Amino acid sequence: MNVLICADDITASVHRQRDIETPGGVGPFPEITIMGHALGIGVILLVHSLSAISDIIRQNVETIIILGAAGEDARFLYNILGVNQPQVQKLRILQRGEFAILNLRIWPKCVYATFSKPQIPDSCSEDIRKIAVARFFRQVRTMAPAPLSAFIPSVTVSTPEKQQPVGPRLPDKGMEYLICVVTGNPKTLTKIYEQLGLTKATGSKITQTLADLGYICVHIFSTGKRGGQANIPQVTEPGWDLLRSKGISKPPPRTTGDWEHEVAAQLLEVCGKKLRYNVSFEVDLGGGLRVDAQWLDPRNGQRLIYNIGISKTAREISSIVKFFKLSASQNAKFILVVRDTQFSRDVEDKLKIIDPSGFLRSRIEIKLLADYLDI
Repeated sequence: MNVLICADDITASVHRQRDIETPGGVGPFPEITIMGHALGIGVILLVHSLSAISDIIRQNVETIIILGAAGEDARFLYNILGVNQPQVQKLRILQRGEFAILNLRIWPKCVYATFSKPQIPDSCSEDIRKIAVARFFRQVRTMAPAPLSAFIPSVTVSTPEKQQPVGPRLPDKGMEYLICVVTGNPKTLTKIYEQLGLTKATGSKITQTLADLGYICVHIFSTGKRGGQANIPQVTEPGWDLLRSKGISKPPPRTTGDWEHEVAAQLLEVCGKKLRYNVSFEVDLGGGLRVDAQWLDPRNGQRLIYNIGISKTAREISSIVKFFKLSASQNAKFILVVRDTQFSRDVEDKLKIIDPSGFLRSRIEIKLLADYLDI
């Protein structure tokens, strides 16, 4: 049996802030939504803002339908939907009866469409209203309310000597752990344990405790090796609040992407500078193409163009096609950095569809984010 749940005006419950506030970094609704895949449960979410919802939900939905995007950031729409600048402007002024839809399983591009106004009667007769009300009340089951005392918390008076400290208690070396995560280059859990002089068992226990307290969440990246994976912790907003109380502030982002996108940008910057390249981000190449990063060799002028693929293959395919239409592609190399091998395979499969000759695939290099880690 298949079950379809339609959640109307669910914006607040699926907001990315709910993930940040939840231990482990995954809110209740995103977790239920993803787990429902295996149980044959489909979900339709009606929200007011696409950019505000949980990244986890947005990266796992099959279909996105836009009825209006007046307040959305143009760069965000470009990344998520794989549209160009004129199309972004069209999305901002969609009228009633117009919409845009993205379903990569059916078609690799965002599609504009229209629909006719539903013929809904403005009013109904009193007899029809009474029948509908009676049908509704036959399905209602009631019970006596709980007493008011059930909602009043019990107050325990304690002496000052016995009062407990306010807020959750950090584990030993918990603060050093958080500082280690946010300083220097992105690190795997193994590197953090080594840097803090922790055994794997002790380090794992601290990691789990900090995750349970909601101060970190751990992201798993593919290494492309059999059974291999790279575990990189992210400090959540409550964790940053704790660090700010110690005088440590969050650095400005290099790109407009999410946390995983920013990690890839950090790694590209470290690696590029180590190889003596000039590294820049959000580079406009013209022709409606803005790439995530560029390495420029000051010794010979060679350019390496980087795009970071995290969530949507359609955006990466569009960027590749645009790049090879530019004159810049004649003396620059295009490298796509992806989070896992599945994303890489999806890109290659779609390239085969639009370019059976294999020309585009032969001109680009696809690397994993973990390739830039010292694992």
